[in-house]
Parts: sequence; structure tokens; C-alpha cells
Amino acid sequence: MTGSGEAKRLIIHFHTAEARDLCVSSTHPEFPDLIFHAHDPRQLRSNEDQRAIQVTDIPFFIKKDNLMAYFKKFGNITSCRLFSRPNAKVQQARIVYDHADSIARFTDQWA
Repeated sequence: MTGSGEAKRLIIHFHTAEARDLCVSSTHPEFPDLIFHAHDPRQLRSNEDQRAIQVTDIPFFIKKDNLMAYFKKFGNITSCRLFSRPNAKVQQARIVYDHADSIARFTDQWA
């Protein structure tokens, strides 16, 4: 099980595509609040993109801990990845929050 609240996901692996399709297409009265659907990695990536910000022009003396300390005031961070291109003079970061609401708090302050 991953996530929390609306983002909570239970991942079930099936031995066959037929078993998966049967589960997804059937009704499950014992689980009235659950929605079953086939796994779509593109959709998961899309959902993550809605919870992420891209920070650019970060000096190299700024470290991951510094970024996380600052950006956690907007919400819970699930991942933070610093990267740079070869011969770059600055670095970038991709910060992913657990909820898209965190992005709204960020843009309210900076947009």
C-alpha cells in the first residue's frame, strides 16, 4: 500500500491478464469505497507531475538538505532530486509533494 488520503493506493499483482480484467470489470460490494483499475504507469507519472515543482538556477553550494528545509514549509515532500547538466554553472531540483495543494501554496507565494 502506498500514499495517504486520496492518494492511497493498494497494488495487487495478478498471475494473468484475464484475472486482472475480471477483477477490474467486476463489482465488489464488500469494498464499496474502492475503485479498481488496471495499472497505468503513465497515469502515475502524470499524477506525480501535478504534485511537483522544478526549481532552476540553484547555486552549487546549496545542498539537498537546504532545499528540503526551505520547501517543506509548503507541504510534505515525498522526493527531492538535485541534478545538473554537464559543464553547468547552476543546478536544478525536482521536488515532489504528497498533495497537489502544496503546489498551490507555493504558487500563491511565488507566482
